[in-house]
Amino acid sequence: MSDAIRAFYAVPISQACQNDVGNIQQQLKKQYPKNPLGWSKLENLHVTLYFFKNLPVNMIDELHDKVTQNINILPEFSLNFDHVAPFPKQGKPCAITFYMHPLEPILQLGLIMRQVIDDCGLGVDRRAFSPHMTIAKIKKISPIVWKPMQIQQHSSMLVDHITLMQSELTPEGPIYTPIRRTDLKRKNA
Repeated sequence: MSDAIRAFYAVPISQACQNDVGNIQQQLKKQYPKNPLGWSKLENLHVTLYFFKNLPVNMIDELHDKVTQNINILPEFSLNFDHVAPFPKQGKPCAITFYMHPLEPILQLGLIMRQVIDDCGLGVDRRAFSPHMTIAKIKKISPIVWKPMQIQQHSSMLVDHITLMQSELTPEGPIYTPIRRTDLKRKNA
């Protein structure tokens, strides 16, 4: 392992949601047959809470301990996915994403992550946190013409933990490896 890794904290996506996204990807492939979209692998789906371009390896244990202290007091919650749209919504889109609600619990997780990362002295990305799940990357420089899509199915899942993932870039696509898991507080605990 080198001195720093590409990594991110994320909410992993349940198998049932992965299956639903697979169906949506098939609908999009029919709607955009000639557009160069890079489809996300279902097993790689997640909602990023925070991305580290260079996370020092010697900070992983300290970071995980502080994340656990601050996150495992939050209650688990349900997340509903029901809106497919380009990301970002303003300007030139670079991805097609599945948006979610309620936003409050996921925004709270993102805010706590930023506070913990700042407390660890790792520097914080000051851009606004916009939670979403990327289901396809737009490969061409020119943006696609987005046609509103009626989704035949909605998807929901229980968020009961977050995961620190290592991200290794390969010619075949990224490889995500779980490094640490932090559980949220069980509602019945």
